[in-house]
Amino acid sequence: MSSRATKGVTLRFKVGDRVSCVFGSHLSRQTGTVVKLNYKEEGRDPQTEDLYLIEAPYQIRLDSGRYCMAPFDDDGTISSASNSPHFCAGCGIASKSDGKDLKMCACRVVMYCGKACQKAHRSQHKEECRMMIQVAHNDKLFAKPPPPEDCHICCHRLPLEESQSTYHNCCGKRICNGCLFANSLRNIEFGEDPCPFCRSVDNSTKAMMLRMEKKDGRAFHIMGTQHFVGGSGFKKDLNKAYEYWTKGAEYGSAECHASIGGFHFGEGGPSAFDAKKARTHFELAAMQGNVGARHNLGMMELNAGKSATAMKHFLISASVGNEASLDMVKQGYPRKDVRKADYESCLKAYHESVQDLKTDERLASKLFYSGDSDACSTAIIKLLAKSYDGDPRSAIRALQEKIKRYDAIMRSG
Repeated sequence: MSSRATKGVTLRFKVGDRVSCVFGSHLSRQTGTVVKLNYKEEGRDPQTEDLYLIEAPYQIRLDSGRYCMAPFDDDGTISSASNSPHFCAGCGIASKSDGKDLKMCACRVVMYCGKACQKAHRSQHKEECRMMIQVAHNDKLFAKPPPPEDCHICCHRLPLEESQSTYHNCCGKRICNGCLFANSLRNIEFGEDPCPFCRSVDNSTKAMMLRMEKKDGRAFHIMGTQHFVGGSGFKKDLNKAYEYWTKGAEYGSAECHASIGGFHFGEGGPSAFDAKKARTHFELAAMQGNVGARHNLGMMELNAGKSATAMKHFLISASVGNEASLDMVKQGYPRKDVRKADYESCLKAYHESVQDLKTDERLASKLFYSGDSDACSTAIIKLLAKSYDGDPRSAIRALQEKIKRYDAIMRSG
């Protein structure tokens, strides 16, 4: 018989009755016997052998040997008619305000009326608590990630490689190289490249600092990366880079979490290596949709011999276009680490993601920087057929000269 009472019914127990107590969840159901003890009688915890004072005359002696308080009246009966689903897991007393007077445990499964009950119940609940926390964490970690970010100009998905898109300090938008290339061609006769999104020409470090003042996590990531590699006029400073990344992570930047994870996973040198911190930040980045961090988690699990968990990560990252993760899935399929249905759906999602990355602008940009002038001219003719009346080859030469001048300025600076 449960110590919970249904609405409108009074349950009464006598000393010696066998009862079943539910402490917050079905996982904490225990049976025992109603006993009578003196007030402030000194008892001894059967597991820890610690002395403690019994604060209620009528208690339940559990089959495990422990005692727990129950909502008994002085005559040894339960007169509580509450149907509240909220109970203290330590003493079993029902909440009088729908759980508002109880404190939820970290596992989100049981509640306690105070620290004393939580401490007394810890030895029984510790294993279950850790298990439920891990289950809840895995549910979040392997949940469907947020959709990848789109280019703000062409509205196609941004490439996974950061080198294939550019962050603009003026407006804080990341724009794919294809749209930037098309924008440069269309503005070649004017001699300057305004931002394709906000039309500003200010892409200076000062503009970056303004974005940081607005708590733009991505701006902190860019600034940290520049200090990490020592580029764009900044001296290499790993401590400064880590500081910027940490601040950006506080503002919700998945890229900053991924960079911190990489820093602790070898990129910061032997002295900074910390696999636990690396995993923590990789997981935070992966839950926000960072594909590189997700792949790194898969590699960590694979190196630890947890191939099933590793494949879960690889399937998620491969589905959004990560080729390295797809290769790992292909290696795992013959070993039966991946089910056929999951493998087929992953391949389909991968090819759909790759197709979504293809645009005429991105193809022209790729051909231009690869040095294939003939193929580039053909792509540009197709690209600018409706918006450009001049010779595409002259536009290409003008753009090449402009890039040379830009490179010369960067080298001299």
